[in-house]
Amino acid sequence: MSNRSISLTDSLYEYLLAVSLREPDLLRQLRQETAADPWPHADLSRAGAVHGAAGAAHRCATLPGDRRLHRLFVAGAGTGAAGRRAHRRLRRERRVDLGGASLLAAAGVAHKIDLRLAPALETMAGLLAAGEAGRFDFAFLDADKENYLRYYELALELLRPGGLLVADNTLWSGRVADPANTEATTEALRRFNEQLHRDERVT
Repeated sequence: MSNRSISLTDSLYEYLLAVSLREPDLLRQLRQETAADPWPHADLSRAGAVHGAAGAAHRCATLPGDRRLHRLFVAGAGTGAAGRRAHRRLRRERRVDLGGASLLAAAGVAHKIDLRLAPALETMAGLLAAGEAGRFDFAFLDADKENYLRYYELALELLRPGGLLVADNTLWSGRVADPANTEATTEALRRFNEQLHRDERVT
């Protein structure tokens, strides 16, 4: 796996807009006309209307800075690198629940970790059965992509209103924007992205 970010090609950027930005038809038309405008000043407009309104403003609207994160759930923790990064935002006295293998103990936070080595779907269902619905502030999905939609539905139940959900690998190194790629994982991620785009329960 490369340590570099994936290139944001035109086709991938258009895919991102198609599955993330909910904009009225009139605003979409305005954005497209601005991007196509050959007038020299349109370069500034393109930077603002296309990348600004469709990108930065969308991110600002969905990621308010002052989130009080007490409880974190990670489905598919791997080595725990992402969990360690997210853990830094948690208050020191709180515990973290994890579904998946992890090396978080090496970070000296084992007393805050509830490590569950089991299929994440079972772990999440078990938490719900134990009355944990609505008690998590943050969920991170990074398990098998074919089950992302199932993880997503369970995560929505586990999260409190206003909670934050992050799903890794949703662009699949740009493959989701390649119509010639029909691999099972790519198709699963396309379905996941399209479902989130339509889902009025989330922003």
